[in-house]
Amino acid sequence: MIAIKLTSAASYFRGLSHQIAAWNWLEEQLQPQQLAEFAELYRADPPASQQPQPPGNWLALCAPLVQSFEGCRLAAYPDPGTGGDPWTIGWGSTTYANGKPVKPGDRIDQAQADQLLISRLQRDWQTLAGRIPGWGRMRPGQQAALVSFAYNVGVGFYQSSGFGTISRALSSQDWASVPSALMLYVNPGTSVEAGLRRRRIAEGTTWAKA
Repeated sequence: MIAIKLTSAASYFRGLSHQIAAWNWLEEQLQPQQLAEFAELYRADPPASQQPQPPGNWLALCAPLVQSFEGCRLAAYPDPGTGGDPWTIGWGSTTYANGKPVKPGDRIDQAQADQLLISRLQRDWQTLAGRIPGWGRMRPGQQAALVSFAYNVGVGFYQSSGFGTISRALSSQDWASVPSALMLYVNPGTSVEAGLRRRRIAEGTTWAKA
């Protein structure tokens, strides 16, 4: 019975001050075995459908961070590597909000570019919320840093090949190790290393913000 009750309660936890006080009170009432059971249940995040909606303050930290490292172009341009697809526009958008790909000859205005960026950041937030353990308990700065990282390397980075160090830090909720883990992903020896180092430092600084 207690497992069912705790599972239900944990799925609605949002990290608000009165909820934290309630968890603390509940922890004091549990026997050691019950407390261990509670801790195991609480470690698992609720399904994506039950994830909280993004609070606005993470976005206020994330959008300027991404903009400071992503150029904005109002006319579609080809991928530098292929000379063609995927075509990109605005702050690095390759698709529009309706899912249609950017095409040669497309043009948008600044307001549209900014809205495409915000929509992408919000979609990435939701994706990460459904994948990364403890997401709902992260501070806005931590969420903003990871969304910026995902915008740069791809939203599917968690538990993907080549991202073992940061995936382990996030999986174990060893959040103190995340800023140093971010610094491993700078493509050393390439022409973009210096820029990526600056970005990772900025993401690590954002990670520390409230």
